[in-house]
Amino acid sequence: MIEKKSNKLTVRPAHAEELAAVAQILSEARAVMEERGISQWTREYPSSADLRADLKRGRLYVAVKDGCPIAAAQILCEGDPSYREIDGAWRGQGAHIAMHRVTVSSQMPRCGAATALILYAEECGRTHGATSLRMDTHPDNLPMQALLEKCGFFPCGRVKEPVTGKWHLAYEKLLTE
Repeated sequence: MIEKKSNKLTVRPAHAEELAAVAQILSEARAVMEERGISQWTREYPSSADLRADLKRGRLYVAVKDGCPIAAAQILCEGDPSYREIDGAWRGQGAHIAMHRVTVSSQMPRCGAATALILYAEECGRTHGATSLRMDTHPDNLPMQALLEKCGFFPCGRVKEPVTGKWHLAYEKLLTE
């Protein structure tokens, strides 16, 4: 298990007793997106059941400050099969790692937690022999697009989000550069 500390934040796999806090962070993020007119998630997705399933499969990660989760994400070390089809082209060849549902508490905006989660995912990818980290985001989610570009991701085209069926912008960062 990798645990990474940076800027007084610790990124690590989530614990079962943190599910309520992660669900609250997710609810806050959903409200902010609705306020901004971004329909990336629905009222039903992602749900508490999705978080429990991620925890059970070892896919739910948190950024913790002063012992409390302030951000969370789903990290798929085995990659994401929905990324096989892309309207565009991936830059990397070989295995990839995928990251979804990056959420930061509305009480802690711009604290570096999302960047810390991305750096953690990159390290996980290298540990698992992945050549790239892939993510997608809603076309109207300009803050996430800016974060991805700041973190060195390249736009690669569009992928269809499997739950909603909507087209999302696809991004990739090569881990071998």
